[in-house]
Amino acid sequence: SQIRRSAVSIPSNISEGCSRKSDRDKARFIEIAIGSSYETETQLLIAKRLNFIDESECNIILDKLDTLQGSMFKFHSILLESGRIKIKVLIGLSVLAIIGWAFG
Repeated sequence: SQIRRSAVSIPSNISEGCSRKSDRDKARFIEIAIGSSYETETQLLIAKRLNFIDESECNIILDKLDTLQGSMFKFHSILLESGRIKIKVLIGLSVLAIIGWAFG
């Protein structure tokens, strides 16, 4: 249940950030999404340790989560470095990547 909530929080915060006018505000919501991704990672590691999830299945998910975190860090850097990037396109691509990760 907690894993689901933290995982859903990732694209939710990216989407909410999409409505913000400044890149700095958008970046803040990406930071929150990154935090949710680390919460998800922690919950997965706890579930693995308690034998609620198979180790190989957990590792596959953790690898995908690691890739997603890298993308979010890059996106965060872009938002802070340049105010002239086509934000809606980047956010759209990020949301699609997250949805593909979550349901793929």
